[in-house]
Amino acid sequence: MARSTSTAKIVNSLVHGLGGDFDQLEAVSVSVFVDRTCPSYLAQALRQALVPARTNASVNVFDIDTANVQTSLMKASDVVLFLSGGSRQVGEKCAEFASQKIPTAIIVESAVEAPQIQVPTEVAAYITILAGTSSEALLERLAAWLCSATDKGISFAASFPFCRETCIASLIAQCATTNAAIGAVSLLPGSDMALMTASQIRLALDIAASYGLASRIERIPELAGVIGAGLVYRSAARSMASAIPVFGWFIKASLGYFGTKATARAIKERIELLKRSESQPQVEG
Repeated sequence: MARSTSTAKIVNSLVHGLGGDFDQLEAVSVSVFVDRTCPSYLAQALRQALVPARTNASVNVFDIDTANVQTSLMKASDVVLFLSGGSRQVGEKCAEFASQKIPTAIIVESAVEAPQIQVPTEVAAYITILAGTSSEALLERLAAWLCSATDKGISFAASFPFCRETCIASLIAQCATTNAAIGAVSLLPGSDMALMTASQIRLALDIAASYGLASRIERIPELAGVIGAGLVYRSAARSMASAIPVFGWFIKASLGYFGTKATARAIKERIELLKRSESQPQVEG
């Protein structure tokens, strides 16, 4: 019990040291404008995917032929999606949102069917064409866009499960690359271990948040054993680097990269186990 309490204190101390606020996920709002002539399979794919898993996530759907774009709607939307079937209004309304620096995506069956929108370069930067000849291809591209279009990628992953794998894969890749760089260029002896550990703990918290566990940080110490495996990788890297000093930087960078990926997979599996256990009904004896 004392050991568990000690571990919890260490992890929470590192969390506060990282300066992150993981207690609450941000609210997200998606506005969807539907062109009635859009392919039915695209509309069906979005209808099934955009079902919020959190109470502070919202999806507002409008008929593009009857909806009037209001300033209040623009300010409330984090992202806007346009299901296009060729309506000229798609380009017009899309430009209105993009001019307010709101990320907008036009969903079409193929890129050749995307409307021609004449807007300044700075406005065009907020417009993305998402083409999908199948529901699977569309949702894969949409997930990647939702996770990168704003700074709320983790909140989108927690809100819409179809985004989760894409978001987590991106988080892991970024952390692994960072730890590889830390391993290759260590300015102070021993500093790489502290930096990599902090990086992996933040990754664990981000993965947990992607599953909607952000408000229960007390669960994270349960992952301390998994995170601690990272220390084993880094200790091995230091030993191997000492034995082969010429390639020391490469060894440390490689183990920093692949060790982080292996640890992240274990973290992800552990969190999925927690989620499954929470979803199962409790049987009282």
